[in-house]
Amino acid sequence: MEAAKEALENTENVNIPPEFILRLLELVLKYNIFEFNQELFLQMIGTAMGTRPAPSYANIFMTRKIDPKIVESACNFGEGIHPIRF
Repeated sequence: MEAAKEALENTENVNIPPEFILRLLELVLKYNIFEFNQELFLQMIGTAMGTRPAPSYANIFMTRKIDPKIVESACNFGEGIHPIRF
């Protein structure tokens, strides 16, 4: 949610209030009930596969939270070695 909030704060498209989008995303992530083996479960961790916002949510999270750590680790890999070029 934090990564999504950061992304929405930096967008120029303000047709829909960011708070509204975040609330909808929270509902999708927090109250995902699914059926497995004829039993109902509430998914507690992660996002549900197959929901429309899942790919966008995952991409935003990876871009904002994981990718910078990968770049930092790669740059610190060796002295004077910069394996990632932009």
